[in-house]
Amino acid sequence: MVFLKCESFDYDFEVVIFPKDVEKYIAQLQEDKIIIVSGNLSINFEYKRKSIQARDIKLASISQVRDQARDLDLFDTSRSRASKASLEQEESFEQELEEKIQSHQ
Repeated sequence: MVFLKCESFDYDFEVVIFPKDVEKYIAQLQEDKIIIVSGNLSINFEYKRKSIQARDIKLASISQVRDQARDLDLFDTSRSRASKASLEQEESFEQELEEKIQSHQ
């Protein structure tokens, strides 16, 4: 059996791959890669444990996930815009600072 531990700030769960399916999916399992798992969710309230019993696993790239999120109108571009604006402000500040240093020399 293979157990994949998935953690985040908001949740944690594990994906369970049974022995009969390990050979089928082992080539797709790579550390720090995105996988999409279809399966059955199981929750054990006594041990506070959530697990998904994998039925199908597919590899995905970050661009595929981003495209799917855009298609579903779930992709939030405000962060990337804000970070771009912040970067531009920082570059502008550094340029102004450099000009002031040059003018005072």
